[in-house]
Amino acid sequence: MKWLTKSDYLKYLIHPAYLWLAKHDKDRLPAPSENDQARFTQGDEVETYARKLFPEAILIEPPDFFDGPDVTAATMNQGAITSLFQASVLTNDKLYAAADVLIRTPDSWDLYEIKSGAKVTDSHLNDLAFQYLVFSKAGHTINKCFVIHINPRYVRQGQIDPDQLFITEEVTDNVLPLLKQTAEGMVAARKVIENKSCPDDGFELCGDLYAWRDIYRHLHPDLPTSHPLNLTRIKLAQLLKLQNLGITTIPDIPKDFDLGPQQLAQVEVTREGQPRLHPDKIAHELTKLEYPLYFLDYETFASAIPMWDGVRPYQQLPFQYSLHVIPFKGAKLTHYEYLAQGSDYPIEQLLQHLSKDLGPDGSVIVWNKSFEMSCNDAMGVLHPQYKDLLEHINSRVFDLMEIFASGYYVHPDFMGSVSIKKVLPVLVPQLSYKNLAIGEGMTAQVQWMKDARGLMSDEEAQALYQHLITYCGQDTLAMVRIFEVLQTIIS
Repeated sequence: MKWLTKSDYLKYLIHPAYLWLAKHDKDRLPAPSENDQARFTQGDEVETYARKLFPEAILIEPPDFFDGPDVTAATMNQGAITSLFQASVLTNDKLYAAADVLIRTPDSWDLYEIKSGAKVTDSHLNDLAFQYLVFSKAGHTINKCFVIHINPRYVRQGQIDPDQLFITEEVTDNVLPLLKQTAEGMVAARKVIENKSCPDDGFELCGDLYAWRDIYRHLHPDLPTSHPLNLTRIKLAQLLKLQNLGITTIPDIPKDFDLGPQQLAQVEVTREGQPRLHPDKIAHELTKLEYPLYFLDYETFASAIPMWDGVRPYQQLPFQYSLHVIPFKGAKLTHYEYLAQGSDYPIEQLLQHLSKDLGPDGSVIVWNKSFEMSCNDAMGVLHPQYKDLLEHINSRVFDLMEIFASGYYVHPDFMGSVSIKKVLPVLVPQLSYKNLAIGEGMTAQVQWMKDARGLMSDEEAQALYQHLITYCGQDTLAMVRIFEVLQTIIS
């Protein structure tokens, strides 16, 4: 009989097929990405700091993983022991749970789960409900349940202060109502594990569409782009309703089906098989631009444990920018860039360069202005001497994405998205991210932070810098080329 752990149970809640494959045929599942590995590493770092909240706690370190429950039992029976890290139990029917923190009360134990997020989620509550039941079944009385999570308002000043970095939130009243359904779910999960064949991986059994969707696509690499799963912002209820109606392609979605505006636009252009353009509205938007035109893009870092003073957990701040400039209509394109290198605090140097490269007049063109403008606001708080400059930049921002988000240009191959990664291949197919060593922002962030923490050799770092310069430069060049396409449409 295979063990059922809390991570197994959480997979079951996403989809029973996920659990079965993880236990019997894990090679069919997507391999953890580098970004996944970075999240695991971050979780370990968060746990290291959170343990400082319990200076008296003893870490259970068995000589072998399978000895953990026996070592835990012997340690818990010592009355002088008041708190434990990684206490684990294994029941007779192979239910296994390990608690991040276990604190003794007069006649019971309190469970603490350490999480690297900034708030309590349903997944955390399900995790604790599983632990509560397994520890109880192993003969231990559980009193209260807590989630220790990141305080998003914490600002680092000097050494990390764990008492300020974390919020400890009691969730007992949220966990107790889950116990009955969790107990039933554990029985059902056990049956899934014992089955000789994988459950159907379709969406009738899916508990979390967005957690399962990419795995499903991996399992079905030939899934057509017209499949309803590729409808933008699709909800599980919508997908199941379409399935019950026998709808297998986006163009076949009924005209009276309840859809959001972006979904409706995607369905209509996919059904028509041709783009929908509003040249007059595009022209009206582009008349708002004033030369010089500055095409600006930031690459940012964010981490649960702030790396420098003044920074909050998960605060997105730039370490790099690319700036393509058209000084006047018909002028030659010029390019400026800045990339922070090494482990020094990056913001002030970046602002010094930006203040020289970006002139006082003209439109600042971005893709998704809320992001770039929020970065400018945050940098203005960190460095008040640049506040006026950054506010002036924000007053000049023009969001090129809004032309597409407003439905002035909708193409079937955008697949309902207004991401530059979807728009660019359609409008400018010769300019691609596919062959870049770094092709998306999360990888850029993870790799740069790895270097900033001193985890790269000099040779690796130099190669990374070139990849980052290429990637960020492509983002702004992509905006330039898309802008040029839009100009041809209205000319």
